[in-house]
Amino acid sequence: MKNPNFKTIIFLTFLISLTFISSVSADTAINDSCTIISSATYYLNNNINCSSGTAITITCDDVVLDGNGYIIDGTGTGSYGIYAMGPCTNITLKNLNVENFEYGIYLENVENIILNNNTANGNELGGIYVQSSSNVTFIGNTADSNTDCGIVSSFSSNNKIINNTVKSNGKRGIGLYYSSNSTIANNIASSNKKYGIYLLSSSNITIKNNTADSNYPGGGFPDSSSNIYLDSSSNNTVINNNINSSYYGIYLDSSDDNEVTNNTADSNIIYGIYLDSSDNNKVTGNSANLGNYGIGLVSSSNNTFTSNTVNSTFQRGAIELQSSSNNVLIKNTVNSNIMVFAYSLLQIITQLQAIMYF
Repeated sequence: MKNPNFKTIIFLTFLISLTFISSVSADTAINDSCTIISSATYYLNNNINCSSGTAITITCDDVVLDGNGYIIDGTGTGSYGIYAMGPCTNITLKNLNVENFEYGIYLENVENIILNNNTANGNELGGIYVQSSSNVTFIGNTADSNTDCGIVSSFSSNNKIINNTVKSNGKRGIGLYYSSNSTIANNIASSNKKYGIYLLSSSNITIKNNTADSNYPGGGFPDSSSNIYLDSSSNNTVINNNINSSYYGIYLDSSDDNEVTNNTADSNIIYGIYLDSSDNNKVTGNSANLGNYGIGLVSSSNNTFTSNTVNSTFQRGAIELQSSSNNVLIKNTVNSNIMVFAYSLLQIITQLQAIMYF
């Protein structure tokens, strides 16, 4: 005779197993400010208004947070939209809208991070700020109208900043500070008030295929505002960028051993390409047309300029050298300029140490 309790036991075991599977696989909804302390997938279920402090803090590994397009709104000074202080690893933040915080998204001491399709607008110090972190991928994010910067990677390495849009930020669109071995590619950096893409004391950075235009404050006396600015940064590659309509297209300041190749730096108000106290750089195949000046060097030596095009400059020269020596200019094209070369009268002997081949 069959035991009727046997079927009951099997059925109950089946129900328990279904409940267990459901509990481990279900995503967790977030409805208000919180701290994430367990590895899981989370999603926003509504907008969050954060009246003080941090909206969402992450303290663990292996987290996916999906904003679902909802807005996390803050109160400014001393606050964070999303905050992760490591050591943390394997975090994905996607589809978030964070606004009106001191920092929209702030990550420190983390690795293996993906920031995908987030919007960080109208924050005070930064839209998305990553510090002391590695293997971070920023892809498809928007950071506009932040008081200071759009996207920043500081003291970090092996990061990728790809296909992001940074516009109308108060100082810098994209900034890398004291960072290395990273890529900035296919981004749009426009109408930021100081710099489109800015490197400070950074090395082995590839800046390629970006569009950076109109990055300057407008009005007043011209300053160093540039579409791409390298400050004390060496061994970087700047290639195939469209960088138009700023005070300077590309500005190298105390930056050595960089390669600047195949960029379009046209219609910049002062110089298309400018080197100040920068040595041993290779500048090849660029255009610097329709500005007041084309290419300028100040206190810079042992640079090589090859196959660049400078047409239709409006002021003193297509190529201007001041206090610079031992530079090599090979097969550059200069047409319809008021002057081809301009030198400081007090330094003319030094200037003529440049070697020019046409």
